Amino acid sequence: MSRKTRRNGYSGLVRGQKHVRKRGDGVFGLQDVERLLENLGHLVGSLSGGGKVQAYTQIADRLSHIAGMNSTGWSWRYVASVHSGSLEPGKKFLRVLELLLEEASPRRKQWFYFAHYHSVAAVYDKSLKREMITEHMKGLGYKAVSFMRYMELKGRAVARKK
Repeated sequence: MSRKTRRNGYSGLVRGQKHVRKRGDGVFGLQDVERLLENLGHLVGSLSGGGKVQAYTQIADRLSHIAGMNSTGWSWRYVASVHSGSLEPGKKFLRVLELLLEEASPRRKQWFYFAHYHSVAAVYDKSLKREMITEHMKGLGYKAVSFMRYMELKGRAVARKK
C-alpha cells in the first residue's frame, strides 16, 4: 500500500492504489482488458452519429442499467477516460462492459461448476454474480472447473459410492 497525503494533511494508507498500477491483475488479464477497450472503441464508433459525448452517454447509461446503478451510475466522462487510457477501469466496470459487449441480460442465469478434493458443487445463479460466487467458493476451498471436468469428477464420485 502507498501513502498519500490528504487535503487535511493526514497521511494515511490509500487502499488499492498499489493495485491500480498493476494493469490486468486479478480476474482480467492484460489481453482481456485490451480486448475489451478495443471493443469499447468499436462500440463508440458505431454510436457516434450524434457525437462522441452522446455515444459515451449512451454507453454509460447502458452499463449503469446492467449493473443496477441507475442513480449512481458511471458518467460519460468516466467511460471516455477509460477509453482514452487516462483512467484505469475498475473490476466491476470491466465485468459489466464484458456483459454489454456480449449483449447479455442482467437477469441471465448460468451454471457455475466447482471441485474440491472428492466433492463437486454446481451453482445456478445470475451471471453478474460470477466473481462473488467464485470468491465465496474459493474461500470454501473449491476451485472453478469446466462442465466436462465437473461431470468427470461427479461420475467418479458416484462410481466410488457403488
